[in-house]
Amino acid sequence: MRRFLMTVVAILIAFDGGGGRSMAAEQTEGAVTLAALIERALERSESIASLRARVEQERYAARQAGAWQNPSADLAGGLKSESGTGALFEVSVSQPVFYPGKQRLRREIGELDTEGAEADLRETELFVIREVVALAYEYVTGRRKTEVNEERQNRFELIRTYLTGHLLPSPQQKVERRLVERRLANLATEAMQLQGQVKATFEGLNFYAGLHSTPPPDIEIPRLSGSGAVDRAKWLAAAMEGNVELAAGKIRLGAARKEKDLAQLEAKPDFTPGIFYEHERGGTAQRLIGAGISLPVPVLNRNIAGIESSERKIEAKRRLLRFTEQQIEARLGRLWNEYEAARFAVQRYPESLSKELDAGLKEADEEFRKGRLDLLTFLELDSEIAETRLRALDAQFSLADKVLDLLGLAGERDVLSLLATQ
Repeated sequence: MRRFLMTVVAILIAFDGGGGRSMAAEQTEGAVTLAALIERALERSESIASLRARVEQERYAARQAGAWQNPSADLAGGLKSESGTGALFEVSVSQPVFYPGKQRLRREIGELDTEGAEADLRETELFVIREVVALAYEYVTGRRKTEVNEERQNRFELIRTYLTGHLLPSPQQKVERRLVERRLANLATEAMQLQGQVKATFEGLNFYAGLHSTPPPDIEIPRLSGSGAVDRAKWLAAAMEGNVELAAGKIRLGAARKEKDLAQLEAKPDFTPGIFYEHERGGTAQRLIGAGISLPVPVLNRNIAGIESSERKIEAKRRLLRFTEQQIEARLGRLWNEYEAARFAVQRYPESLSKELDAGLKEADEEFRKGRLDLLTFLELDSEIAETRLRALDAQFSLADKVLDLLGLAGERDVLSLLATQ
């Protein structure tokens, strides 16, 4: 009987041999790459398409904001009686003209609105890229956790089959059987939860990239080693230069300053020059030709409140911009520490760990064959190895998540290049 049990354990170890696959092991033929996922997500995103249309809308609006007003023409006719009756004919043409500088400022404000729309587009593209990569790592991590769970279930099913074969089990065997059955029940529950999480994550990928396939495809993700340290000072400078929210704030501040300049010019009157021609035949024929100008007098409205409002708007935008800079600096400090912790965790689970775990199982098998290791101890070793593998997977996902956060803070969209160095 002891020999049969040793054979069972040897089979279990053979089953476990595939459990320590590295992150690169799932890159099978026909697998979907991150680059392909990102490209597809960016192409099919309705949100991005909407923002591209908005950019074009703001661009045309900027052109229209600097356009000239249309001229006006007046035409009149009638009869005039004096010493006789004759025709009366009048025609005039006038052209409204903005006060110098108003058209330019309106066009520049419109161009800044276009830049703001482009910043929103860029922010949405960065969001989609980060979401796709994060979902890909979560999806692959979930599938690998499911594989670990399946291998453990197979292992415990074999042990239960052996233990239920005893007609008169000893107290020790009864305890072992209860333990195995409870662990099988827990693993089955965990498997359902993992499968649900994997399906939910895959639905998220479907939303962005449209990966409707049965069975779900394999996805290639870079394995992270934790060796790529990040220079905090350089990343802070990069964030201050490339952060999309900060760039949008600068655009809004620039637009507010232009609006103040325009508000000051609004008090300046626009004018309307024109020419006229008049011809009448009510006795002696007369012809009148002349020119004139219509000029409003800025007495009742000098736009003083509008100017004050613009100044307050500039102050609000300036303070909000400063707050955004402080927020970026604080967020980078927090993210940098979290990144370093995640990087250290990944280093604790190197790619060679799988071989070490297999070696530990083989050593346990040898000790068991010598009668110096009981089944309960072997089961405890199984739990430790499974926990180690799950922690290694979680460490990979956590580091990838922190890298994505850093990239988002710096407004950098080249995710794959940075992941390849980690």
